Amino acid sequence: MSREGKEFQMKENKMNPFKKRLNRVIRNFRRPAQEDIHALREKHEHWIDKPEVFAVGENNNGLVLFVSENWKSDNEFDSYSASPITIIKGKPFIAYPNRQAKNRPIFGGISIGHHDISAGTMSLLVRDKTTKEPLILSNNHVLCNINKGVKGDAILQPGTHDGGQQTDVVGYLERWAVLKDGATIDAAVAKLSSEGMARVGVLGFGNTHEAGEPFIGQLVKKSGRTTGYTKGKILATNASVKVGYGPNTAYTLKDQIVTDAYSQPGDSGSTLQEQGTNKFLGILFAGNGSTSIICKAQNIFDQLNVELTDLPNKLVLDISKYQGNFVDVNKAKSQGVVGVIAKMTQGDYHYDTFFDGHWDACKAANMPVTPYIFV
Repeated sequence: MSREGKEFQMKENKMNPFKKRLNRVIRNFRRPAQEDIHALREKHEHWIDKPEVFAVGENNNGLVLFVSENWKSDNEFDSYSASPITIIKGKPFIAYPNRQAKNRPIFGGISIGHHDISAGTMSLLVRDKTTKEPLILSNNHVLCNINKGVKGDAILQPGTHDGGQQTDVVGYLERWAVLKDGATIDAAVAKLSSEGMARVGVLGFGNTHEAGEPFIGQLVKKSGRTTGYTKGKILATNASVKVGYGPNTAYTLKDQIVTDAYSQPGDSGSTLQEQGTNKFLGILFAGNGSTSIICKAQNIFDQLNVELTDLPNKLVLDISKYQGNFVDVNKAKSQGVVGVIAKMTQGDYHYDTFFDGHWDACKAANMPVTPYIFV
């Protein structure tokens, strides 16, 4: 931010409290002209430099701010102007990769498949419980071609339907649960073709390091090669489901989850995760256009001897008032956090009201912590 912008921002922060209250009242009755809105947006566009603001725009009534999910309603923003300000909370904006294109490193939610099938979806990166080796997880019918594969078969990313060729090998089939009547999972894993070929996380969802138990009415989401991000709720659990695997092949699988999260062919392998917590519930393997069938995470872990990957070995957290009360430091340590940087002030005019609590919590847990000044 320019020196002039910082000086202007400091003046706004020192606005007369009476004027702030007056602005709030005026906003309820005044609709500004469009040219006033343009000027207002230009005047306050420097707010984009704040870490909790992701976009500054305008609508027919005034400013529109896209801000962090942790943004507080009593924030200073809503007092700056006599014109209405619309606040929309959400996550930071990122450029999405093409799910059906070649992606390196690979990650959950993109096209993948055995060299003899069309294409499915990579679930996510897991690891062997015994050796801790990273493995690609997806369906049997995606990685093992409905029991026809053999150990060492090439896995392509993207799948052949999306242009994958023998030069696009990302892994080799390792093991799978046999598809048959009475099976409880449609799942397989593959070894990576080279170190660093894959990263943790699912496209659009980020990392997930905790599994959950499904329940009726649970709000869920999925990320797949064909239909991308869709969401819904769980309609049934512990279901026995007849699933067709081609013109002359069908199996009845037991202990399944049924959800109304939308899916289409090519989404097989998509992770099903709980909205809000991101907990991993299982992987999608079948659907009928209106409902989708999911095999449970715990059954996958048990039968394929895999587990979710840990967080990266060394993490440093950047915390401020926007993360609220950060008190469970021991849990953070158990998940790989080795240090904390805590925001103390913003420039020389705003002291972070949560700094003392963050500092004391870290010191009490012997977590290395250092303060910083945001400018």
